[in-house]
Amino acid sequence: MKLHLIRFLGIILSCFLILNCSGKNKINKILQELESPNSFIRGGAVWAASCLDSSSLQDPRIIEGIIKCALDSENSVRRTTIGELYKFKDKRISNILLSALKIPEFRTEAISSLCEMKDEKGLIPLLMLMNDTTEGVQQKLIEGLPKYGSVAVKPLIERMDTKDLPTWLKIAEMLWVINDTNSIIAIKKPLIDKDLKFIKKTYYFFITIGLNESRNVLKKTLYKYGDKQMAFDFCTSGDSILNSTAREWAWSKGYILTIIGGSNDSWGSKKVNSKKLN
Repeated sequence: MKLHLIRFLGIILSCFLILNCSGKNKINKILQELESPNSFIRGGAVWAASCLDSSSLQDPRIIEGIIKCALDSENSVRRTTIGELYKFKDKRISNILLSALKIPEFRTEAISSLCEMKDEKGLIPLLMLMNDTTEGVQQKLIEGLPKYGSVAVKPLIERMDTKDLPTWLKIAEMLWVINDTNSIIAIKKPLIDKDLKFIKKTYYFFITIGLNESRNVLKKTLYKYGDKQMAFDFCTSGDSILNSTAREWAWSKGYILTIIGGSNDSWGSKKVNSKKLN
């Protein structure tokens, strides 16, 4: 832990010192330090290069230095570079990232860069990582794949399987962020099919996206497969209809729902950039 912190601080310091230079001096300093025998300095130079203006980012000399660091013998330099590669333009970058994707130590950085680039060559390899257990991978996929937009919708839907609940939920969350017509239709399928057993397992997701037509199916699910926890979540969802449904269900079972702390306003809490398609 201490070693990682020392490396990080060394890279930050190196980057800061470079960025304090001006004009051509900054470019020359970056070029010089990309070749430094000190890995802290090389890592700092990579970060400094990634902060350059758009025209300087495309300087062939800078790109050659960055490509070299992406294949560096020191893993910390290589990891830093892979995470910043999306900012540079070169036909070799895609293949470097696809190769890095196969190495657990660089996988999260490669995911981030491929998604920022919206590299279509990377889409299927990224989707093949849906069950990868490497630390941080699943969160990076959830954050990154929606950046592909509608291009990702069809392959994501093809991987939705109600028998694989964790994967279905991850994909549904990504489709909700993409939020085009086909992605919303795929999310709604269990509601349309009235698959109440599946809704029982995923009801909280449907509460958080707040689709109007889900209320009736959620009510049926509570009455057929519901329990006290489900009723409690309905009651505290912040939706008046689900609240009433939960209290009616509790009364029918002879329970008294006592809520301490009020609503958690989970209904419709998963926000998207565009208008929800209800």
